[in-house]
Amino acid sequence: PQSSLDGQTAVTVLGLVTPYLERTSGFPRMIVENATILIGCMAKTHSEAFAQYADHFFWSWAVALATLRDSDEKKDAFVGLFYVLQAREDVGRRHFPQVANAVASWHKDPPLLLRGMLAYYKDELGKLPGAVREKISVMFGL
Repeated sequence: PQSSLDGQTAVTVLGLVTPYLERTSGFPRMIVENATILIGCMAKTHSEAFAQYADHFFWSWAVALATLRDSDEKKDAFVGLFYVLQAREDVGRRHFPQVANAVASWHKDPPLLLRGMLAYYKDELGKLPGAVREKISVMFGL
């Protein structure tokens, strides 16, 4: 995918919207959802730039992803998640419970690329709470 933003501008926007992801921010749900989706959409084209800052935003972003309703925008955000995790596999391992919970938040038609991502982290699946592990198992046959 192409982007009209350069990497530095995307990182600047990331820094501006990340505070909206904090669970204690008190912002309306719509603002939190839009910030979550915006980060995902930008991550699709700027995952390498975002990967450098993943330690600062990834946990709250993964938690916020789990709150999104199923939609095309949610799919876009998860594609961004996939690309960030390709660039920073260590972040996915460190925050795997939050990633798995976000994946398990899908009610129907999750992006198929998530199956490959979960298969990569398969050794982490056994560490998940039973309900999340079972839902992922049913969703993706893992």
